[in-house]
Amino acid sequence: MVTHPSVPAVVFLHLVVAVSWANFAIHPLGDKVYIQEGDLFIGVLLTVTYYDPNRPCGDRLYGFYKIEVIETIVYAVRELNKRLPVKLGFVILDTCDKATTAALQSLRFLPLSDPPPSETPSQSSSFLESFTVIGVVGTDQSFSTIPAARILNVANIPMVSFWATDISLNDKSLYPNFHRVIWSDEELMEAIVQFLLSNHFYYFTIIFEDSLPATAIFERILAQKGGAETCHPTELQVRESDDFEGIVYQLLRGEYRSRVVVVLAHVTISVKLIHAIIQTQTESQLLWIGGDAWTQAMFNIGGPKGSIGVNFQWINVTAFPEYFRDLNSSNENPWFIAAVQEHFKCSLKGFDECFKENIQEHLFDSGLSLVFKAVNVYGEALMQMFNDHCKNDNSSVYKLACFNSNAEIFPSYVEASNNEIKEEGWRFSVFQSSGSKSSVVHIQELDIVSNDSRSYHPINMTFFASMEEFLDPRNFCMPKCPFGEYRFYLSKCCWSCRKCQENEIVGAKRTDCKQCPLLQWPNQYKEGEGECDDIPPHHLDIRSLPILFLHVLCLLGFIAVVTTLAWYSRHRKHEALKASSIELSCVQLMAFACGYLTVPIMLSPPTTFTCTLGLLMLNISFSLVYVIVLFKAVRVYRIFKHSKKNIKISYTSPLFQVAACFAYVVIE
Repeated sequence: MVTHPSVPAVVFLHLVVAVSWANFAIHPLGDKVYIQEGDLFIGVLLTVTYYDPNRPCGDRLYGFYKIEVIETIVYAVRELNKRLPVKLGFVILDTCDKATTAALQSLRFLPLSDPPPSETPSQSSSFLESFTVIGVVGTDQSFSTIPAARILNVANIPMVSFWATDISLNDKSLYPNFHRVIWSDEELMEAIVQFLLSNHFYYFTIIFEDSLPATAIFERILAQKGGAETCHPTELQVRESDDFEGIVYQLLRGEYRSRVVVVLAHVTISVKLIHAIIQTQTESQLLWIGGDAWTQAMFNIGGPKGSIGVNFQWINVTAFPEYFRDLNSSNENPWFIAAVQEHFKCSLKGFDECFKENIQEHLFDSGLSLVFKAVNVYGEALMQMFNDHCKNDNSSVYKLACFNSNAEIFPSYVEASNNEIKEEGWRFSVFQSSGSKSSVVHIQELDIVSNDSRSYHPINMTFFASMEEFLDPRNFCMPKCPFGEYRFYLSKCCWSCRKCQENEIVGAKRTDCKQCPLLQWPNQYKEGEGECDDIPPHHLDIRSLPILFLHVLCLLGFIAVVTTLAWYSRHRKHEALKASSIELSCVQLMAFACGYLTVPIMLSPPTTFTCTLGLLMLNISFSLVYVIVLFKAVRVYRIFKHSKKNIKISYTSPLFQVAACFAYVVIE
């Protein structure tokens, strides 16, 4: 994963080329060129030397593995020429670890830098030579590939990359002729997520570059993969100028810190992080996991003990090591001798013997198979095009003339060939480091299509003996809360479980409790947050002894009331009954009867009718009883008050008092 910085000079060059690229000339860059003659040529853009801030190209070689890449291209072309009816050649140009230099070098593959005929040889020597190519292999860096692909598209020249993984290169509207034999960063992040989830690494910190939009893509993939339980409390944005030792110490602070760190950054930052981890002696305190750049750093300098690298699946090119070991000082590769001298400390005297001695134990870069595939894309495209359009004659002259007459359709054959070769390698490899570059072990193989994995070796957790239980955060700060309990957060990602009240359920986000509405209660048999269900009605069994006993008592009370009413009716002219107002007494007895009838109604199975009737009869009986007592007391008071004055008392008739009682009850 690499950055792609803004390069206004590249934009300017692209505009110039788009307007008039026939009269544009490029001045020398001070670089070396590796050319192998052929009938048709493929161009190669590759970072061979390090960035130089003052010159287009520097002097210091990028690394010995770049020589392996160059020789893989040479070997792949040699093998293709055994099958092709025409001879394939190549032109290898150095991008010098710069996007602007990569753009300038890509211009050399357009017919634009030949000097005008009026120039003298001495004058024309100040201009760079251009090359006619059928396609370009490279570059090996995304930030260099982006401007180069845009410029090559002007002349409809296809480009096949073996290491450029930037997601923006997927946009066919901007890069219609760009292809790659490697998956993009998005698929790589999907593999990293799959590895995290399969090993229960749910709680992690993400380190990303200032211009890499990785975190948003990473979170989207997490959601798609079902990583609802995952959490990354810290997202550290880093630059090459940062204090990486300080960053490592920062990651170690805090009681609830994450012990897993995911690195989404390019090789330079990965290397600086590894150096900082080793310098601070914190190798076994954090588990570091990274993508292709992190894996490349592990192979180049060795990773922290126990660190994990997830990378695209690589297949060894079987006969290449034997070819490489047979090389000597007569090699035409212009960078070969300097690289061997720097890497193996060989001098020119005895160079071949020194190289032979050291190369026998040399471990070749695992990504060379991708380089081999990128070159083979053009070989397979040529073979298919010759089979479809150039069948009449097998001579190289005819095939070459046929290709030139059909050159405009060749990019479509490159695209088809690339798709076919790319589909062969859709797996990802997982590596673990024991501290040195020679101790990196291939432990797993991931399949992001079927979401499956294949293990070759178990993850070595002995490096983390003091913290193994903390790698799975469920053991210490991300427990799975049982039913009826919510998460009480101690930090952004850590929580403890607390129980809700009996009438509450856990909220949708599992961070609080919600009270159930009236006449509802939590359902204790449903998984997840729970639901509030209606409380089922329960009523007394009419056949139970207590209910039967109540019914008998109510029946006896009702019979007593009816008997009393009958006695009142028979002796209604008795002085005592007249004094107490027989009408009010009868209404009072009817209220008692209504109360006794209310009991069996209330004890019957509840329905809207029985509940409404029971409540109405209970209120009526109670209201009549106490209002009649009140009216009797008022009646006696008025009689005693006006008895000595021999004044007729108004509103004391029995009919009025009964009517007043019922009116009061109705109003109430």
